[in-house]
Amino acid sequence: MNLKISVLYFVILEACGAATSLTPPVNHNGPLPTGNEQDCANACTNLRYHGCPAGNPTPEGAPCETVCLNTESSGYASMNPRCVAKALDCSTADACSDEADPDAGH
Repeated sequence: MNLKISVLYFVILEACGAATSLTPPVNHNGPLPTGNEQDCANACTNLRYHGCPAGNPTPEGAPCETVCLNTESSGYASMNPRCVAKALDCSTADACSDEADPDAGH
C-alpha cells in the first residue's frame, strides 16, 4: 500500500513540475565539459564532414546543433563538442563524450 502511495505521490509531483527542481546527479569524475553555440556548430560541422550519423538531424527533424545545445544545457551529459570538433573520424568523435576535454573551461 505504501508503495502505491509513493508512486502516486511521485506521479503527481512530476505532473505538477515539482520534481523538475531536483538537482542533477553529481559527476564524480569532475565537471562536465560544456559547449556553447559556436562549439556545437563546430562539432556538428565536423561530424557532417566525416559522414558521422550524429551530424544528421534526428528522426523528428532536430538538427545536430540543437541536440548538442540541449545536451550541453541539460547538466546531465555532454557531447564534449570541443573534442568532437577536433575528431579525425566518427569513432574518435564518439569517444569524446566518454572523456573530459582538457581545454574545457579555458
